[in-house]
Amino acid sequence: MRIIVCVKHVPDMQSDRRFEDRRIVRGEDDVLNELDENAVEAAVQLVEEHGGEVIALTMGPEDAEDALLRALQLGADRGVLVTDERLEGADAGLTATVLAAAVQRLGEEEPIDVVVTG
Repeated sequence: MRIIVCVKHVPDMQSDRRFEDRRIVRGEDDVLNELDENAVEAAVQLVEEHGGEVIALTMGPEDAEDALLRALQLGADRGVLVTDERLEGADAGLTATVLAAAVQRLGEEEPIDVVVTG
């Protein structure tokens, strides 16, 4: 069973944030979204029960890699970061389109059985 878990690197609720040029500037204390942690844990339990692989997938700047590292700590087998400066400021629709394309691409390696989100 191959499971992809879409994860998001988000500001820690306690971190400092500010706006510059109509964009949010986040602190260095960004974390894996708590709901996504639950999704990773659920996927890991499924793989423990049925065998297979958990792939954490995220889109964002290079520092979003921290979310993938946390997913690996929680038991994911590997992480995939989609990053491109042209995607900066992407809305939910574009993000969904990019993640769907990444899922499709990963499915070309070997079929994906489940996609989980937090």
